[in-house]
Amino acid sequence: MAATNPIITLLSDFGVSDPYAGMIKGVILSIAPQARVVDLTNDIARHQILEGAVALEAAYRYFPKGTTHLAVVDPGVGTTRRAVACRASDWFFVAPDNGLLTFILQAHSDFQMVSLEDPAFRLPKVSRTFAGRDIFAPAAAHLANGVLLEAIGPPVTDPVMLEVPRPVLREGGIEAHILYIDRFGNCITDLREEEFESWHQGKGRRDIVMRAGESLIRGLSQSYNEAAEGNPLALFSSSQRLEIAMNQGNAARRLSLAAGDTIKLTLV
Repeated sequence: MAATNPIITLLSDFGVSDPYAGMIKGVILSIAPQARVVDLTNDIARHQILEGAVALEAAYRYFPKGTTHLAVVDPGVGTTRRAVACRASDWFFVAPDNGLLTFILQAHSDFQMVSLEDPAFRLPKVSRTFAGRDIFAPAAAHLANGVLLEAIGPPVTDPVMLEVPRPVLREGGIEAHILYIDRFGNCITDLREEEFESWHQGKGRRDIVMRAGESLIRGLSQSYNEAAEGNPLALFSSSQRLEIAMNQGNAARRLSLAAGDTIKLTLV
């Protein structure tokens, strides 16, 4: 049974200067006029699947149960890559099968996934360059209308997963890796707070030293303003990942950091 006002979120790399995101919303509302469409973000860096995966993982659980999350970062559009929909715990996801759902599937190993192959749940004419409009948006709208996931296509048991870095925890320290840089220049890493606490075992957070590029950062902060303006700091962000940041500045630019760089943590 469809929800009275179902929610569909949209995450993409379409930006806001072109009509692409708006066209997707138009398709959704043509099929599910009762839906509430929420822009999660349309500013994922172009073709950056990992950045989209991190953003989706950070945000999805803050929406009500039953929400459908539509994610379109799709550099392989027009190729043989699959289009999929899945149920993971209490949420639905519609996306290209290119690793965009990696963190969702890791968190919910009992997911159920299907391939979007039934033409009844696509637009009548499907282009080779805009699956977001012609395949993904209709599927999300039909799910919002209460169509069963199983009805949309055959099951998928071998989804594509990104080969993402993992923090290396040793007795003498941790090697974390920058996953992506946000618009503030904050460097978001793969080290989660619970992993750090397991390694740290309650020792003083001020006794941690981090090497970020050629810079040393001493101690973990609780907020951005614990460092003087323009100074770098490290903290666990609202998404519970270690972040290298700068109070009212761009840490990535100032410290010459980029996605893939290693951050080393040691106790002193």
